[in-house]
Amino acid sequence: MRSMEEKEKESKKEKGISVFIVDDDTLLLDMYATKFRERGFTVESFTDSNDALDKMRDGNNPDVLITDLLMPGLDGFGLIRKMRDENISQKTLIVILSNVGQRAEMDKAEELGVDTFLIKADNTPSEAVDKIEKILKKKK
Repeated sequence: MRSMEEKEKESKKEKGISVFIVDDDTLLLDMYATKFRERGFTVESFTDSNDALDKMRDGNNPDVLITDLLMPGLDGFGLIRKMRDENISQKTLIVILSNVGQRAEMDKAEELGVDTFLIKADNTPSEAVDKIEKILKKKK
């Protein structure tokens, strides 16, 4: 007999839920990618927002985009703004995962239609995955 966890993993693989994670901190990027993969998600990691944007422009639209805010070059808000302006990945669940969490950033995220804003320091990678899974279930 398979456990509930095994059934859930298999179900996610069948659905092919894809996640793009964008963060210039490679240690955190690897930790989050590992946690999502353990839950059966397909994950692509990017240290540069422009690389993620180019992949989406090529028609590779993830089910979930998780982005940090503070990054060299194109920051998280810039990435989301370009996605909106270019009508890229309109159905993608957008999650900001950052340690910048002041009211101004949260208001800006809301204006850009971000689905959720998670503070890194307040969420372990497992907790972040749990929260994103709950949002995905609600969106069905």
